[in-house]
Amino acid sequence: MQKHVQWLGVCLSLFCTLLVSLTLLTRVPLLSSFIEQMNFQIYDQIIRLNWHPYNHIPKVIIIDIDEESIHKEGRWPWRRDRMAELLNKLKQDGVVTIGLDIVMSEEEPNFAKGLQKKLNELPSIPDGADKKFIQTLNQIAPLVDSDQILAQKLSDHTVVLGFLFHNDVNVQKGQLPPPLTDPQGKKLDANAFTSLE
Repeated sequence: MQKHVQWLGVCLSLFCTLLVSLTLLTRVPLLSSFIEQMNFQIYDQIIRLNWHPYNHIPKVIIIDIDEESIHKEGRWPWRRDRMAELLNKLKQDGVVTIGLDIVMSEEEPNFAKGLQKKLNELPSIPDGADKKFIQTLNQIAPLVDSDQILAQKLSDHTVVLGFLFHNDVNVQKGQLPPPLTDPQGKKLDANAFTSLE
């Protein structure tokens, strides 16, 4: 009897996994919406079940990138080697775990590699000058690869990275959201809104 119950549990788990996988791959709107709602409900239940008072509250500090930081360090996003320096300083200050609520979805340009590419595109360069210069660029490229520098620092520390849990093909870089509309479907005039100060 107990083996029968175990097999039933395994089969039910496999069926649910297969159903969710097929739903995510086929993008059936009604089923996708149902699974998303179930995901929210399960998350809420997990939070409720794990909620209990702590005798000792762990020290959590949130470091926000605010206007003052941007004014001091320069426009956002900061270079990845700068982010690596920030991780190092936090670790030196005794931070145990770092959570980054940012997504770095594209690689940062490596200026040495970019200069190499531009040199290769030029119609004519004196032969003696370009070989030594390109060799120097080849040596410098790994040293100024901000992505690799940050990746190394991320692996040296305990870091939790941000992640988008969307399998939505409509999420695109640089695309504006649809305009606001009223219940009748007419576009709202942004100039008609007043400040609520």
